[in-house]
Amino acid sequence: MRANGLTTLAGLAVLAVLAVLAPVTATALPPAGGGAPTSTVSTATDRAVPTTVLDPGQLERGAGPRVPRVLGTSIVDGSLEVPVDADEIDLLGPAGDDYVVVAYDASGGVVERVSPDGSTRVLRESGIGLYELSSDGSQLFDVVTRGRDRTVVRVLDTTTGEVTARRGFPGFVDVLDAADGVAVLGGTAPRRTVSWDTATDETTRIVSRQGYRADLAADRLSTFSGDPYDGGCSRITPLSDPARTLWRSCDDIEVAASPGTGRLLTVPLLLDGPLGQVDARRPDGRLLATYGTRGTLGPLVWEDDRTALITVYGVRRTAVVRCTVAGPAEDRTCERATRLIPTPGL
Repeated sequence: MRANGLTTLAGLAVLAVLAVLAPVTATALPPAGGGAPTSTVSTATDRAVPTTVLDPGQLERGAGPRVPRVLGTSIVDGSLEVPVDADEIDLLGPAGDDYVVVAYDASGGVVERVSPDGSTRVLRESGIGLYELSSDGSQLFDVVTRGRDRTVVRVLDTTTGEVTARRGFPGFVDVLDAADGVAVLGGTAPRRTVSWDTATDETTRIVSRQGYRADLAADRLSTFSGDPYDGGCSRITPLSDPARTLWRSCDDIEVAASPGTGRLLTVPLLLDGPLGQVDARRPDGRLLATYGTRGTLGPLVWEDDRTALITVYGVRRTAVVRCTVAGPAEDRTCERATRLIPTPGL
């Protein structure tokens, strides 16, 4: 999971305007297994699906989120709620029984490891970079751009804060996902997606397109065919077989894939302003559901293969909302997974 100093809608807007990233062939990453769907190309041909308007104050309370989420400046994980002393926080993900966050106040940001009892340990004094936490929570990737033509990526041990690996890359790169000591990076100048083995310091080109999102567990890679502001489209492929197209769209980009079936959450490709709508799709891009709000939508994740967690900043009240997007139509309902808090900024 990543942080860029933006916990609400603006964080998604950053994903939508990653026009600075792109190409690469041959992968060092083994197939993740599972049945990838038949290659399908789709554009803006969605069948009509009614929009479910989410108002947190009108939804019944359900069980707590089964994956940790942020509510205000607290981490919510099931029935556990851990307050963090900060003005704003980005949750990078779990690390063992703890959590790694970027905590911001008037003086800037720090990366902290937060224990369930609320105690913290500083891992990184400055929160000015882009961050990605490995899926097992053991490695923190710190991405800092040096000038216009070089990016430095450091790897920190999330227990000690020690720097365990470091590498410079030409142009701009961003760490898209990491697991078992291997990171997937997307970059521009040149456009590419590569894997980096942090133990051997070896890099391997995956595909010669700009990667903007990767999911090792779901075996998914999302790339741009070119600059989105100049006709570039989004293309989703298996990470293990980037020549095979699962879904292509010139209107939408993926922001999350479910862990087993590869269902997608997508938002507009060129997002300009607050996010008011998110779509849930099959792996081939077929539209399953559309969710909107009269406020704004924030971080979007899959809780499991059937349910999505959507942070909804309502007109007056905010909550993390759970929506079931698979199964019989009568089961496709939404509920609150957290308590209500006043919408920030009111």
